[in-house]
Amino acid sequence: MRCLAISLSLFVSTLIVLTASAAPPLVDPDLPDGTEAAIKQIATFRVPAGLKVELFAAEPKLASPVAIGVDERNRVFVAEEYRFNRGTEENRTRPFLLEDDLQLQTTDDRLAMFRKFADKFDGGMNWFTKTADQVRLVEDTDGDGRADRSTVFATGFNEPLDGLAAGVMPHNGDVYFTCIPHLWRLRDTDGDGVADVKEKLLSGFGVNAGFLGHDLHGLVWGPDGKLYFSIGDRGFHVTSKEGITFHGPRNGTVFRCNPDGTEFEVVHRGLRNPQEIAFDQFGNLFAADNNCDKGDHSRLVQIVEGGDSGWNMAFQSLNPPYLTGPWHAEKMWSAQGDASAVDLQPAWLVPAAGPLGAGPSGFAYYPGVGLPDRYAGHFFMCNYTGGGGIESFAVKSRGASFEITDAHDFFKPINATDVEFGYDGKMYVSDFVNLDWGGRSLGGRIFSLFDPQHVASNSAKQTQQLVRDGFLKRPSDELIGLLSHADMRVRLRAQFELASRGESSAEKLHAVAINRAASTVTRLHAVWGLGQIASKRTEVLTPLLAQLEEGDEIVRGQIVKVLGDRRVTDAAPVLLKLLKEDSSRIRFFAAMALGKIAAAEPNVPIGARRGDTVFPTISSLVPIPRAPSELRRGTINLGLLELLRNNADADPYLRHAAVMALAWIGDLEFLQSFASDRSAAVRRGVLLVQRRTADPRVEQFLNDEDWTIATEAARAINDVPIEVSQPALARKLAQLTTSTLAVKPVASEIASTSETPPRVIDLEPLLRRAIHANFRLGGAEHVQRVVAVAMNPQHSVRMREEAFSALAAWTELTQRDRVTGFWRPLTKRDPNVAREVLNDKLLEMLASAQGSLVTQVIELIARHGLKADEATFAEWLTDAKRPAAARVAALRLLAARQFPKLDDSLASALTSDVPQLRAAARDVIAARDATAGLRELSQVLEESSTKPATPINNVDRQRAFTTLASMKHKDADALLASWADQLALGDVPVELQVDLLEAATARREIAAINQALQRRSAALSAKTAADPLAALRLTLQGGDSETGRSVFIGHAQGQCIRCHKIRGEGGIAGPDLTDVVKRNREVAGGLREHLLQSLIDPNAKITPGFGSITLVLNSGRIVAGTLKTEDAQQVTVETPDSKSASVPLKEIDERTPPKSSMPPFGKVLTPRELRDVIEFLATLSP
Repeated sequence: MRCLAISLSLFVSTLIVLTASAAPPLVDPDLPDGTEAAIKQIATFRVPAGLKVELFAAEPKLASPVAIGVDERNRVFVAEEYRFNRGTEENRTRPFLLEDDLQLQTTDDRLAMFRKFADKFDGGMNWFTKTADQVRLVEDTDGDGRADRSTVFATGFNEPLDGLAAGVMPHNGDVYFTCIPHLWRLRDTDGDGVADVKEKLLSGFGVNAGFLGHDLHGLVWGPDGKLYFSIGDRGFHVTSKEGITFHGPRNGTVFRCNPDGTEFEVVHRGLRNPQEIAFDQFGNLFAADNNCDKGDHSRLVQIVEGGDSGWNMAFQSLNPPYLTGPWHAEKMWSAQGDASAVDLQPAWLVPAAGPLGAGPSGFAYYPGVGLPDRYAGHFFMCNYTGGGGIESFAVKSRGASFEITDAHDFFKPINATDVEFGYDGKMYVSDFVNLDWGGRSLGGRIFSLFDPQHVASNSAKQTQQLVRDGFLKRPSDELIGLLSHADMRVRLRAQFELASRGESSAEKLHAVAINRAASTVTRLHAVWGLGQIASKRTEVLTPLLAQLEEGDEIVRGQIVKVLGDRRVTDAAPVLLKLLKEDSSRIRFFAAMALGKIAAAEPNVPIGARRGDTVFPTISSLVPIPRAPSELRRGTINLGLLELLRNNADADPYLRHAAVMALAWIGDLEFLQSFASDRSAAVRRGVLLVQRRTADPRVEQFLNDEDWTIATEAARAINDVPIEVSQPALARKLAQLTTSTLAVKPVASEIASTSETPPRVIDLEPLLRRAIHANFRLGGAEHVQRVVAVAMNPQHSVRMREEAFSALAAWTELTQRDRVTGFWRPLTKRDPNVAREVLNDKLLEMLASAQGSLVTQVIELIARHGLKADEATFAEWLTDAKRPAAARVAALRLLAARQFPKLDDSLASALTSDVPQLRAAARDVIAARDATAGLRELSQVLEESSTKPATPINNVDRQRAFTTLASMKHKDADALLASWADQLALGDVPVELQVDLLEAATARREIAAINQALQRRSAALSAKTAADPLAALRLTLQGGDSETGRSVFIGHAQGQCIRCHKIRGEGGIAGPDLTDVVKRNREVAGGLREHLLQSLIDPNAKITPGFGSITLVLNSGRIVAGTLKTEDAQQVTVETPDSKSASVPLKEIDERTPPKSSMPPFGKVLTPRELRDVIEFLATLSP
């Protein structure tokens, strides 16, 4: 398919002044007042003892809040989304977009894609503009803690490329707002609560349609004075205000820029959906990244310059048996320290710090004022899945990175989308409530959570007053004192104001920075302030050099970082010494700083694009002199290589720092001289630098004595890709004679001894890429190499299947990379090249194939028209030892080749005990002779046969309807119409109804069939009021358990496994289904009916422990919590304090029924999929 290509014009900042005459686009009408329901909801919440929850605002004051931000006056700005599936589109629910989406390079390309498929949307292109997202301002004007005013601050975000509204952050009168494809700066200049200035600071975000919710978001201020923000894997193609292009389609990324949008940079790539990011008080940046709903964990990721976490949008659509491609196969998502990922996880990525809940959304760091001291140093993360609420955790050092500690539930159950700390000492939490199935909002609430004692404290009151009054007019001495304030936001604002005063603040900041009696955080803000001032004059940092020899590790680390950011060349000698420090964090910062100081291109920002290459260059856009001649870059290079050697690949973050520094310096010829170093860690480092620069010399490492290095080279060649090195990778396949290898540590590993046990190396990542290289090159010698893998019993079945699959697809115009799923189309090639080799090797392949491989050989024969002895395959039909799929494939092959004795083969197949083979035989008969086919199908459907030996079961009958519809013959249509009449009357066995309905629907252009379907629809409509399950009772019987398992695990929209666990695998938002059969054996209506009801009406019956309920008693008292049990006499509720309360039914005046967060799957799954899932669940054994 042709790749869409429309150039993106150079973007300039756009300032829009709004006028009152602008007609706002559509948003949902105001909802009924939800205040009373929200107040009752509070009783269901579980929060730590001593904390209190109050309602701040409820619908109609807001709706569908995705993100919130609190300004200096403690007003709350809300990003409201209304365009979800109503103007924004994704390739998950619109799969026809996928192939185009994989090719898009710019946002203009996405617009062209929408126009291409406009006729598939209601109203054409108007579909993309009829609904708008907006920003709302909600405020408490009388100080009672409850919002009493709500205004639409900004609306009109309804261009075809817009949405969703996903990030909002007010600051000093400006309101930063993220809504793909733009980063906006909004301002209300006349104080009426409505923005009259809308400025596009940057554009080009959201190249891909991808998944809805993977948006532009995560606004936060960094201690360097920069604005940081993030995007999900919908990617970007941004031209900065300086005219530099940044390119990253299908990549989740963290960015930064100045407050006015200048000096834009890419910081960290390879994320899936880092909905929000947060700095801790020590300047470390973290993202809460979402999983892909296929069994991986959501992750806490430390964001580092040049970092890559490995994800690409293309992985999402790679299906079994290679589900998500390398993401799962190579443990790319595993956290640092996962033993199962050793020698398998790629070295080019930086691993996560640890697992998080299933749906990271809002993410914030406690600023230091308002909560009990127990939460000092803690993060708070909204777990937006099944009322997951808010989780809290801290981090502790793990080498140069971090790991999670003290993880626990903090506030639940609530559908929390965002969490922010107000300046009044309260935590504010947005509750999305939910959408109806049409995408319309069902509400929106904001709750405040606080410690009454702390909120009333002087520190909390002082914080609120300080921020409300501002910092602009405060004396510098007062600002210096505020660098010690308990609230990190006060400290940061004081720092920013001091830095804005330039060199006049430098002396005072120096005094604080070098004062070892001051607290760590106080000194950090002084260091960061000096770093901001140094953007104009680096000499202000010179006094800090003396602090590097000893002292506070955290302060020293940030001094090193600032010196590197500002490229203070005089720091190089001491930084070289710090590469040998005991502290891993100091070594990390020293390596990164040295790389910036000696960088080959000092004035190009990180992630800038030159042609088709992304250069890993540094951040400073300010011209700074080169390093002095006496400090040759070679000295720094040697120090970095020594860091790699001493690290010995133990700490991936130290490896990353050294590699980034070497890549920034860019002395590739110098590095090449270390390609044969005796240290595997040094060789790996050289390889990773060459990968970053797409250096073809990376192919030399394919023959490294360390197989993990050879694998890393294969990853670089295939995945980057480096096309000129494909032949070398292809040749490597001939050396790979097994899929795993037990190897002793190589001699270059200094610490190894003769007693060291062998390492078992998984060669499949290398094998898969070598197979693919041969597949892409396509010559006779390449076919031979792949055939050798397919026939070799020393290889795993998985790799042999991949080899056969590649051979079968050899002459297809394959569009996607078989390893990564990236769009890499092949051109047409001569089919005779592969056919000749395969014909020559066919007997050997047949002899070597066992089990599932036999079917693949037959498929190979059929695809390429290979010369084969049909009699051999005729014998297979009667060989019960052959897999059923192989026997079916053999029959189809014989039919396609018009085997002379095909009648005998068909007769044999019809009497087989394998229903799939019998059904395949009828397909062949019907295709050859309609009369004979109808006779066979009629006998099956009438459950009578002139051949007593012929078995008939549901599979036969189900498949018979499919065959009837495929015939498109008048007699077949007549038979189908008679069955459709019976379906309308309800006289068809339930296990056949789905298949019959599908067949009839496929032929509904036949008047008699269409009339029968209409009668059925009318009959079901009449029954639905009395029986809500009526329309889907046809799914209760007849499903396929194995197919149902695949739907449960891998359905793109269903994602059952995300919330439900089976045999230890899956999520925890819903009940564990391992014992669903045992638990519901005696349920009224039977197990299958119960399963159907749960799937299509999740609120009908809630599993105890998974639904919140609110009871209003006759006395007026409210009892709320999680429903545990209910019988004819009483309801038992687990209250938020984990106590059990049993309430007699007669004492209940009013009750809010328990609600499930699960969507109604009758709208998501087809009837066939529902039937298969029910069969899977109903036949589960613990």
